[in-house]
Amino acid sequence: MPSGYIINIEMVYNMIKELKYPVSIITVLILFSLVILTICQIVLRSFFSVPLTGAEEMARYFLICIVFLGIPVTSRYGEHVQMTEIYSMLPKTVQRIINILTNISTCVIFGIFFWSALIALQQTYLNKTTNLGIPYIIFLAPTIIGLLLMTFEYVKKSCESMRISKPLNNRALEL
Repeated sequence: MPSGYIINIEMVYNMIKELKYPVSIITVLILFSLVILTICQIVLRSFFSVPLTGAEEMARYFLICIVFLGIPVTSRYGEHVQMTEIYSMLPKTVQRIINILTNISTCVIFGIFFWSALIALQQTYLNKTTNLGIPYIIFLAPTIIGLLLMTFEYVKKSCESMRISKPLNNRALEL
């Protein structure tokens, strides 16, 4: 077990690290596909008066993929919106406590979201979309994968934020 960690997260950390790049590439390819789909839909509808059947469903699916596969990537790179003006004025010990509480609560919230998505999948796995007949399991898969990766990411961040780096005066902890 790595020194200073509350629990051993090395396996989870390595898995997230290995999946970061492929998930980023997949998300970019899906975004590109969404753009192409939208352009095709506009061209067919505007110039040929023929709508592309199922384009709205595919666009919805691509948006689900982009959002839920993109959140672990943005979290990994620290690209989420942060309110740092007030936070940076606080003492380091208070910043550390806020960081620990934020990471733990975020981990719990995404864990609940992941569990809820699994329950939704269990209740609707036989259903299909209206136009294209896509099984809901395919529609919910990016949501479940993204929420699971996000939960793992915040388990890792929680453990790292609780890691003791240097004691100050044998009492306070420094980042």
